[in-house]
Amino acid sequence: MERQLSLLERYRRDRRQLIEFLLSSGLIKELRTSSGSATSLSNIDFDSLSADYILHCVKSGGVVNVFEATKKYVDESAYPVLVINTLPVLDFEC
Repeated sequence: MERQLSLLERYRRDRRQLIEFLLSSGLIKELRTSSGSATSLSNIDFDSLSADYILHCVKSGGVVNVFEATKKYVDESAYPVLVINTLPVLDFEC
């Protein structure tokens, strides 16, 4: 059990570092909060933001809405990502 917790902690740390890097590197043109544009990253909870959403925002123009990033993170946590195999299933007879 301790090994799994260690991996989970490492995953969270790496995810947080990725989000901090993306938000502080200049790849994000604007960071929007409920009160308008954010001028500082100090009051933002990086642990509640979706890394996938932020990466999508970087690709599509660099405007991140903190509310949407948080909502997407909650949705991702509640509903795991499903990978659907579109390849046909082949039956092999022996």
